[in-house]
Amino acid sequence: MGLREKKKQLRRQAILDAADRLFHSRGYKKTRVSDIVTAANISQKTFFNYFPRKEAVLESLMVVWFQHNESIFSNWEVEVLSGTRAALPPHLDRRLELIERDRDLLQMVMRHTRLLFQASPNHPEIESAFKKNFEQRRQQVQLAQERGELRTDISAQEICQLYDGLRTTVVHSWLKDEGCKSGELRKLYHHAMQIFTQGLSPE
Repeated sequence: MGLREKKKQLRRQAILDAADRLFHSRGYKKTRVSDIVTAANISQKTFFNYFPRKEAVLESLMVVWFQHNESIFSNWEVEVLSGTRAALPPHLDRRLELIERDRDLLQMVMRHTRLLFQASPNHPEIESAFKKNFEQRRQQVQLAQERGELRTDISAQEICQLYDGLRTTVVHSWLKDEGCKSGELRKLYHHAMQIFTQGLSPE
């Protein structure tokens, strides 16, 4: 990497770090681009050379979060699930712990971008990860069906789509409910998934 490219990366990271601090201390809506510019010690022109709008900074923070935790969301070789649990991704409790830990960021992303539940064309790496994750789950479900562990009158594709819809509903509801306490997401999620997997047992 050349010196110029390294400087660009450092400047971009400085913008992200400044925005992250301000978003969490002031809130996304109350943070202006001018605030980020001041905190990062750059000009507005420099800011817009890296990000077209404030929302793009928040999206980038979410991408960084996903990349940092990618091994938890993408590693399917360590834990292979059988029975009706094959309809669920591995490391589920660890995933839920991460979501609970970083609720503030995910709430901001949910409220001000479309990135949390719908991959953006501006971030093909996230869309690619979503597709890979879905295909890995589909193959896991299909193998469980072939072993007679899951009902076969519903395709593996449809089972994964049903899971995605339920996951989105549960996490979205938890993020919206300000009254939810720490640990509540795991309780809600496991209850929903228990009902979901019960309906997948072969007759």
